[in-house]
Amino acid sequence: MNITISNNTNALAFLLALKDYAEVLSEPEKQTLREIAKELKTQPKAWEKYIEPKLLQTIQANPQLHQTYQVYKGKLECLENLPIDLLPKTEEVRAIAAVQQTLITRGFDFDEIPSNCEKLIENAMIVVGTSDIPEKAVKQINSLDKLKQFINDSSQ
Repeated sequence: MNITISNNTNALAFLLALKDYAEVLSEPEKQTLREIAKELKTQPKAWEKYIEPKLLQTIQANPQLHQTYQVYKGKLECLENLPIDLLPKTEEVRAIAAVQQTLITRGFDFDEIPSNCEKLIENAMIVVGTSDIPEKAVKQINSLDKLKQFINDSSQ
């Protein structure tokens, strides 16, 4: 099944860029990601108006992350449809969440399989953002590797 990702381009581009990020995020960056995850858990409808701009500011403040993010964002914007099986899988996100001691699962429910792409991406953003080491947590989401391969193949 194919989906459109226009509302989720920034979140997906961020996750992909963070997966490629070779450095360690600063403590203020990690704190901002925790705040973003908390807000996304409790107020997902505030994504476009409040949460997404905060994420974009964080990305722009980190030159290496911003450069990679821009590449992925451009490639994602060129896609009309994306196979839903390339999005972060519930099982992968659940496994990462199980390892984290500080994760509070309020705001989403792993007992339910998300039926839409927004919830899949949202769950991944929340778990990565609440991780003590977000750049390590995102590397555990193997479906993002398949997504990267798909968008790279599609852009050629």
